[in-house]
Order: sequence, then structure tokens, then C-alpha cells
Amino acid sequence: MKRILGLQSLPKTKPTIKQLLIKEKELETARIIGSAAYDLKLHILTMTALLQEVNLVPKTSRRN
Repeated sequence: MKRILGLQSLPKTKPTIKQLLIKEKELETARIIGSAAYDLKLHILTMTALLQEVNLVPKTSRRN
């Protein structure tokens, strides 16, 4: 996760989710435009990390 986001330490779950969403949007844009910099492995890792982080959020907080 730290490698994906380029951080020394990880923030709490909700800020991490926001950062992962930003990263995923950047990767998706690169994919759509056919950028040579697009990295499928990083995109998959980002999506997997996003799913894992969402699972850490208590179900009562997901509605907010």
C-alpha cells in the first residue's frame, strides 16, 4: 500500500480510500488514452488495495 501511494506511513482508512480513488482515476485515464506509462499490474494492485481498504470501514460508516 505504501508503495502504491508513495507514502512513508499509511494514513487512516478513509483518507487512504480517497488517495486510492485518485490513483485509480489517474491509472484509468492513462489506460483509456493508451499511455505508454500505463501499468496494468499497478492498476490491479491499486484496485485490490481499494477493495481491502473499503472492507476495513465499519458497515455503519459506509453510508456517510
